[in-house]
Amino acid sequence: MTIKQLLHQTFFILCLLTALAGFLRLRNISAFKLYPDSYQSLIVARNIRDFGNVSATLGEGGIVEPQFIAWSRPGYPLLINLLMPLVHNDALSAQIVTFLAGLLMIPAAYLFISTLYNSKKSGLTAALLTALLFNLTVWGGFILTETTGILFLILFLYSLFKSFKSETSLANPKDYLTGFLFAAAVMTRYEYIILIIPIIFITFSKSQKPVTRLFNILVFSFFTVSVVAGLLFPLDNILPPIKEQMSYPLYIALGILGFTLIIGILNKSIPQEIKQKVFRVLRESAQKAPILIAITLAILYLANRSGLLVLSGIWEFAKTDLLLTLAFLIGSRQMTKEKNPDIPLIIFTLASITFLGFIYYNVNPLAQRYFTHLLPFLLIPASKATENLKSKALLTILILAAILQTGITFNGAKNWQNGDWLMESYEEKSAKILSQKVKDKNTIIVTSFPAAYFYFTNLTTQGVTDSPPYIYFQTNNRPILIVEDMAMRDVYPNFTNFLHKDLKDKKVAEYLVGKTYHYRFNDLNEDRPVVLYKYN
Repeated sequence: MTIKQLLHQTFFILCLLTALAGFLRLRNISAFKLYPDSYQSLIVARNIRDFGNVSATLGEGGIVEPQFIAWSRPGYPLLINLLMPLVHNDALSAQIVTFLAGLLMIPAAYLFISTLYNSKKSGLTAALLTALLFNLTVWGGFILTETTGILFLILFLYSLFKSFKSETSLANPKDYLTGFLFAAAVMTRYEYIILIIPIIFITFSKSQKPVTRLFNILVFSFFTVSVVAGLLFPLDNILPPIKEQMSYPLYIALGILGFTLIIGILNKSIPQEIKQKVFRVLRESAQKAPILIAITLAILYLANRSGLLVLSGIWEFAKTDLLLTLAFLIGSRQMTKEKNPDIPLIIFTLASITFLGFIYYNVNPLAQRYFTHLLPFLLIPASKATENLKSKALLTILILAAILQTGITFNGAKNWQNGDWLMESYEEKSAKILSQKVKDKNTIIVTSFPAAYFYFTNLTTQGVTDSPPYIYFQTNNRPILIVEDMAMRDVYPNFTNFLHKDLKDKKVAEYLVGKTYHYRFNDLNEDRPVVLYKYN
């Protein structure tokens, strides 16, 4: 077969895989908006369009949204606004952006892995795994930053590893492109900043002129983020919240950087004989990695079952993406049993998975969608699963797993709560009903989920706290309508009791929503109507 024929065949397979991914993603597009994540992106996009700023109030005199500046993540909202002139609907624009990002991820995964290993076979394996991913497909059906952030991260890794194959110099445009892609990834998911540590390590391990290349990449990344922040962020009050929100991951990053520097200093002072022994131990350990991974997974499973650790999110991710899990185990074996294992790549992969996994576990160990962000690094060993695979039994297992995975991803979220997760949410329907009931557009709405109610009513909206005096804003003699819905009872029980005790004479209306209430990990059937209290 000629190179031209091979390229045509590869292109055809990629087209088929992209079409398959598109079909699966179309089946999983959802009208449900997760609170607060979906609304943050939509509200930030609206703030940028209307005020040229990521942060603004929900109507005149309303609560500031997003309340935490780091939550703004302007990458996804900027893409939403890019399509607004064409579709004139921000929710539809957001869904189109996510859908297209999911499709582009298939060829992006191919380019990244085929460049990394110089193997079209591994690249196509990565594309297949990405196309069939349950978590990426299902969560990509919601208005969330996951798909866009992962796409930028894969494109960045492709650009980075491709750059290692050529020389560089100061002001290299290709390095600037790599830096821009890293900035785009960080502006979509700011926690990616912690990957700077393994990026520095792999660049020094693989690149010619690593200092020059890192200087180009990081300087242009900083320049890109600075320009966007200067244009869109409220710089007069940005430093205190950033310090508060970013201190934890930054302390981790600084600690890891300090540890890395110590290792570097020791590396210079340790005799060559000792370093060779250490390298031999690392190589032998790497060759046993699949066994160690399997044992670790078994221990973690038992720890989760016994309640010693909360690993439900990780376990559900591994279980629902069975094909990726199997490919990761088989590929790790293939990757480490090579005659000369790529130790720097193995360290880079494990470090990246560990750093990001640690952050997401600490944020919420139950949220399986967070672990989709590990995908680019899971693909590094997983895509080796089909390389030099001589065992017919393992090949058969992979084929059967691929068929099973296709069925699991095809069904997607349709079996979750009888498909309720693919319909409009409780707060969306409630807000739409409320919008029809409020005639005075000067009214201030006080509710549990301000962003959702503002988005669908376009009325000034405020939130509450669950401790006295509960409400912290000036009314300016405007009418106030307090909404006691399922979310208020769930999240703010003390304020709800205050309403029942002290404002029971202020009830003016009530209505049923007819939807199940979902928030965090609570799924509550509607047992009481929404109650409205008119105050002031």
